[in-house]
Amino acid sequence: MGKKKKLLYVDDEEMNTLVFKITFSETYDVLIAKSGLSGLKILRENPDICFIISDFKMDEMNGLEFIKEVKKSNDKLPCMILSGYHQTPEIIDAIKTGVIVDCLKKPFNKVAIEELIDRIINTDSD
Repeated sequence: MGKKKKLLYVDDEEMNTLVFKITFSETYDVLIAKSGLSGLKILRENPDICFIISDFKMDEMNGLEFIKEVKKSNDKLPCMILSGYHQTPEIIDAIKTGVIVDCLKKPFNKVAIEELIDRIINTDSD
């Protein structure tokens, strides 16, 4: 098997980042950020990140604000929201306009996330 693809998971709750990393690190190289600002820094240091997953409700900047910042420098990088809340009109609009590829609900479904990531990454790399 080749080198693992790099994912960035942004969430301000440490337990969420820990569970996510444990769950997905067998399949992916999972990088963790505790805020949108640290996520942007990690992304600058790791241009080979191929997918971003972000919590929606965070201090400083929410997940969509973070993703919109990401898109300013890399509009092709697929991003999704993982939220404990129902989809807001803002999130629905972000899906329709292609800012995010999807919004899945917490607690997360490992299989659903892996299928989404694989489908998006493999479609983009064709």
